[in-house]
Amino acid sequence: MTGLTTVHVIRAVKALRTDGLVRLDDRQLVIQNWRRLYDAAEFDPTYLPGELR
Repeated sequence: MTGLTTVHVIRAVKALRTDGLVRLDDRQLVIQNWRRLYDAAEFDPTYLPGELR
């Protein structure tokens, strides 16, 4: 349970698709560019242990 509504998830995925970060391929979400997705999410992998980076 994430507490996210279906409407929110659909809008978020649509925005990611519009930005070219992901695509839907046979009902699977495919990340097209990890670096751009990291940047869009302001993700900082340095807080993760080395094997998870």
